[in-house]
Amino acid sequence: MGAGMVCEANVSHVQQISKLLQALLKSDITTVDQFADIIETLYLVIHRFSVLSPPPVDLLANCLEVLACVAPIHPQKVWHNIQQTGLLPYWTENFADLAEATSGSGLNAGSYGGILAGCECPLGRYPVTLAVLELVGQLVKPLSSHKKDHELMACVVFITREVFPVYHKWRYYDFSRREIIGQRCLEIFHKTLNVTEPDPTDGTKRATISLRQVCVYSLLFTEAGRALLDIVATGGDVIERAMTEQGSNEEGQGTDLIQLVRLAFSVLNRLLLLRPSNQPNSPVEQSLSSQPASRTQRHLVAVIAEYIYHRHDPRLPTLATLLLKRLAMISPMSILACLGNHAESVRDIYLARLQAYSEEPRVKVVMLELLAISVDTQPGLIEMFLNVQPADKDQNKDLTVGRASCLESVLELIMEKKQRGPHCPPELLRAALEFIHALWWGRRETAMAVLREKPSFWTSVCSPVLRQLPTDQQDVLSADLRSVAYVLKIMALEFYTVPGNKLDKNLQKQLERISKDKKILYWSKVLKDRLCRDHREDDEDLNTENPDIQLMSAWNSLLSVYAAHKCSELGLSDRDKSVILSDLLEGIQSQASAIGEALQLKLVSRAASLYLTLLKHWKGCVQDWSLTVAALDKSLTLSCSGSEVLLPSVQIGLLGALTLAVQHIRQQKIQGVYPKLTALFPVVCSILQQSTYQLSSPNDKQPPAGTSQRDRQVKLELQTVCTCLLEELLLTDDNSSQWLPILQTVCICLLEELLLTDDNSSQWLPILQEHSILTSLLASTEAWMKVKQGLQYVRAAMLLFITLSKIPQTAEALAVSGLTHRLCLTFTFVYRAHDDTGPVPQKPGSNTWSSIYQLGLALYASMLSSLRYSFLPDALNFVGVHQERIQQSLEGMKLNLQIDNLSEAHQSCSFLLELSHFPREWQLQLPQVLSNLKGSCLLLTQTCTSLLIRPRLLKHLLEKHTGVETTKPGAEDQLSMSLTSRRLQHQTSTDDVEHPSEQLLQGQYRLVQIVGLVLATLRQFTPDLCEIMLDQSLDITEYQPVLQVGFNTPAVDQDVPPNFGTMLSCVNLCVRMLMKIDPRAASPSRSPGQTQGPIPRSLLMFVLENALHLILSQCMLYLREPGMSTRDKQYLKRELAAELNSFLLSLHRYIRRGGPASPSSSQIGSPSSGLSKSSSHTSFTAAQDQVYFKLVSDFMKNILR
Repeated sequence: MGAGMVCEANVSHVQQISKLLQALLKSDITTVDQFADIIETLYLVIHRFSVLSPPPVDLLANCLEVLACVAPIHPQKVWHNIQQTGLLPYWTENFADLAEATSGSGLNAGSYGGILAGCECPLGRYPVTLAVLELVGQLVKPLSSHKKDHELMACVVFITREVFPVYHKWRYYDFSRREIIGQRCLEIFHKTLNVTEPDPTDGTKRATISLRQVCVYSLLFTEAGRALLDIVATGGDVIERAMTEQGSNEEGQGTDLIQLVRLAFSVLNRLLLLRPSNQPNSPVEQSLSSQPASRTQRHLVAVIAEYIYHRHDPRLPTLATLLLKRLAMISPMSILACLGNHAESVRDIYLARLQAYSEEPRVKVVMLELLAISVDTQPGLIEMFLNVQPADKDQNKDLTVGRASCLESVLELIMEKKQRGPHCPPELLRAALEFIHALWWGRRETAMAVLREKPSFWTSVCSPVLRQLPTDQQDVLSADLRSVAYVLKIMALEFYTVPGNKLDKNLQKQLERISKDKKILYWSKVLKDRLCRDHREDDEDLNTENPDIQLMSAWNSLLSVYAAHKCSELGLSDRDKSVILSDLLEGIQSQASAIGEALQLKLVSRAASLYLTLLKHWKGCVQDWSLTVAALDKSLTLSCSGSEVLLPSVQIGLLGALTLAVQHIRQQKIQGVYPKLTALFPVVCSILQQSTYQLSSPNDKQPPAGTSQRDRQVKLELQTVCTCLLEELLLTDDNSSQWLPILQTVCICLLEELLLTDDNSSQWLPILQEHSILTSLLASTEAWMKVKQGLQYVRAAMLLFITLSKIPQTAEALAVSGLTHRLCLTFTFVYRAHDDTGPVPQKPGSNTWSSIYQLGLALYASMLSSLRYSFLPDALNFVGVHQERIQQSLEGMKLNLQIDNLSEAHQSCSFLLELSHFPREWQLQLPQVLSNLKGSCLLLTQTCTSLLIRPRLLKHLLEKHTGVETTKPGAEDQLSMSLTSRRLQHQTSTDDVEHPSEQLLQGQYRLVQIVGLVLATLRQFTPDLCEIMLDQSLDITEYQPVLQVGFNTPAVDQDVPPNFGTMLSCVNLCVRMLMKIDPRAASPSRSPGQTQGPIPRSLLMFVLENALHLILSQCMLYLREPGMSTRDKQYLKRELAAELNSFLLSLHRYIRRGGPASPSSSQIGSPSSGLSKSSSHTSFTAAQDQVYFKLVSDFMKNILR
């Protein structure tokens, strides 16, 4: 065969054969292999005749129709062979993005392009076009199942560019062919949009751009989208006229037009669902949301809404309403404004069809779904449908529903006697309850008030919960599960918003029925069964959520509110709560071993979240903690062994529940569970090790804002780390890069709780070493600190290190693992100037990077306390590296009394106190550092004492520095100027504040703590009192004086070292504060508000003894100093004797008055009292409480006389 060599009779004969073959295949497709030779010949016919001019279009069309029948059976073979003919469009070059692919550049139209333009369009007959569209439509799904759908991309682009946008402008010999071409184009688009997107993780090599992405982009951003909207805008009137003209209800132009518009609605609805979120608004979306160019032209949304008038095909108004629902969800526009003057008439027809018994249930379902969405996104539209109005004065209620209100229609639909009947099938009941839930969720108070007043409302709403589930019909079961889910959510919202004693009486009756029939336990068992079933065959739809997920979410909401608000309406006993927890844990355990689908993962994650929430509130209801811990351990182990990778969203909930369990067991000292707790170490260490390996590099950019927001919300305190907002975290989408730091944090906290429970380090230390926990934690902590990311993780790790450092064996293991090598220099990264890699702290006292440095100080202090000399070189290295920061924190107290500064100064003093126990080694290795820090400690003592004796000034400074982060330049000058101002003259007095604020009391407490630590530190640098008094061979040149000779009251605005007056002021301050603790020591004239204080007596006694020890020791040091003149020594003895005598007199008067044997004098004695009175008035006994004061008295008698 060839050009011009085949007679028409032969062509006609081949056409007849192809038609016969097509009829045979349509009747029995299984015979396709018997005609393989004939089918192979058809490819040759297409190849030779498609290039003729003019080609035999009917012959080509018949051949293509046969291939369209064969395509579903042998798609790859048909596609390969038809490509070889050169008929269909194909690419001539590669492309990199969607815009380039849809532009048509590099697209060759093939022989079909020439046939369409040169033969079919001029004649008005399109047999080849119809056959090509049919063939491409038959190939989309089969090629997609073979992962080769991207090979159809050239054909789809050609159709969206050259066929679909212009087919309605072509001339037609048979006008009915126009709708058929449109239908087949839309069928291709519909099948393409429903193709499953390829999974990039399965390892199969595919094109970078998928067929569905190209189709979506073409319909949104090219002229194909305008053609799609033109079809949607056909209007109900045009369809009505076409149906009238066709003269038949089954076939004709009107029927074809309805089918065309239906397909257009389906494609547009799917298109809006799949629109790319990273692209700007497309022309299609702009056309749907923008106002028409002319006032006489109706808005497209109004045209769509008016399809509700159409009654020939119920699917058309259903699809139109679904499109309105989609627009209400994604488009920022008012549908009510688009309807204009036709709004009320559209509402009336909607309500009329909603109330009609003969209406299709599916139409009513989508109407109710539209109303449910409108509650949140379309306030004007929903108010028009609710139509709640103020009641007349003669009525006894405030609100009433108008003449046309959807509330009456919904109440009529969900009547208890109609449920599960023909007028209210399960799917319709589910939609009605979804609408009611939307009203409760959106807080539509007027509608809620009207509904509550209806006697039958709560009876109808609660009926699904009181019924048994069907077991035979899967569709009914799915709808019933969703209905129950919405009922549970409505009950949860009602419990949350209305106090228990104000609940509606009808609701209380229904709750009594639920409690009496034990329906909560029934649904707990149902949920357990749903968790235990196999979900691997369930399909997850983009439009609807799985019923099991909905039920789990509703169960979560109800029980979380019930537990948090301690409701009693459901009448759950402790045994019932224990059963609920057991059912939930059993369901988690059944799924933990085989989580392979996203649906399973989401279901188990929410179950683990709910279990954590309930266990937090119902710890006291657990009957057997040994079984609970064993079940949690097994579930955690199965979740690790059943998957190659970690499942953080599941394991966080289980680890959090274990943390709560261990805390409760340890606090309540529950016996018989400790062996189970020891068995948790291997699995916890394994998860921590694996998560460390899977964790992304901290050098990467910060995670999305949602994660950083989550990190700021989760407070990783030692006892409550896994309970604060963790339930909310578990309800979000799973993303390993965001979850792993949280998983590691919770692992660390559980590990710390286990360490606190088991003191025998020989049992668990080998497990830590086997999994290299300490090494990996130190390495990851170093990496996160350097880039200032993962604040909560670093904080949890530091708390764990501190716990380990308190045990000598684990402290040694921590030191050997490279603590100093990893962290000593790294701590400089957390307190240096803030940059883009870390958040700038805002709230004083919150978890900030400065708090990490404070934990580092506590860690090194604890390590030095446990290991002593073996850790001393590391501690000296630390103080050498951070000398400037420590010195800055001590000296900065004068300028900034913010909470963070006070806390850092406290930790610095604690560390220096531990290091001061090794003064000779410190002096030998770092003499300059010792000199600088000792000077800073002396200045800190002067500053704190001067502020403590002036409570009014302290109150002013605390209020002034609230919220101050850093010290500004010139702050010292400003402070000096403010002190000399007239405004602060009253505040510099030493009088007490009559009604101290909580802020002042806390500030005093922190300052007294700091003073106590500094005095204990300075005590290590002064001779022991007994030694300097009794050992005449003591080398006094080894000690440098720490107190200056002077007895003046310390001033705030002077940077001078402390003297004896400073220490005496500190002693008198302790006496005054001790007096406030015991009301019996207070003067009758003292205000009752001054008798209370937050400072414990033991702390004041600690400060008092250290201050007295410094005074006496430094006095002996000066008296034994040969270079000091006799006159100066006499001055020192005279003044010090007078001050100490005044102190002892007031103390002795208080003891004689009947107060406790402690320094609690109501008055400070006059400094001018003579020394001669001491022998007759200040005799102390040898009692334990008075022994130190007797030592002071004896010192006066024997040394200062």
